This record gives sequence, structure tokens and C-alpha cells, in this order.
Amino acid sequence: MGGKLPESYPRGEGSPLPALLDEREELSELVHYKPDYTRLRAALRQLDNQLVRNLAHFGFTPSDRARLGLVRVRQQSKLEELMAHRHNRDLCSRLRVSLGKMGKLRR
Repeated sequence: MGGKLPESYPRGEGSPLPALLDEREELSELVHYKPDYTRLRAALRQLDNQLVRNLAHFGFTPSDRARLGLVRVRQQSKLEELMAHRHNRDLCSRLRVSLGKMGKLRR
């Protein structure tokens, strides 16, 4: 997907996310006051699943952010860190050699 939401996903004020959150709050209150109504619990679970799917589009979990290209995978950043360390070590070695040669030339 490359960091973009699917074209079919609603955006802006028409986005279903706020409405789903409001509906979840109402259902949660009903389940609290009527705990014996299994249909209310089932509806709340179904709504929670729908919310999780919708939030995944926005990258609210590490795996979703990685899928959207919003963050680097931890293993890649560690590899880059090791490569940078090696590069810096090589530069320091070259600098020492160069300074050593310059010191010998000045004598």
C-alpha cells in the first residue's frame, strides 16, 4: 500500500470511525446495565472487531505501521546501525593512518 489508505476507505467527516466509537460507547453502557442480553455482547464484540480493522488502516499497531511503511522494521534499523558503526570504525582507522603519515613527513 505504500503509506496510503486504500481508495475505498472513507475519509474526512464521513469517516465511520467517530460514529463507530460512539456506537461502541452506547453498546458498552447497555451491556453494563443489561449483562444477561447475549445479543448485546455479541454486537459489542462484532463492533470491536470492526473498530480494530478500521484502526489498522491508520497504523495504530506496530505491524500496521510497518505494513503502511510508516516505520522501519527493528531488524533493518539494527543492521543499519551495525553498518554505520563499521563505516565509522573504518574512517577512524584511515584517519589514524593519514595522521601517522603526516607526522612522519614533518620529521
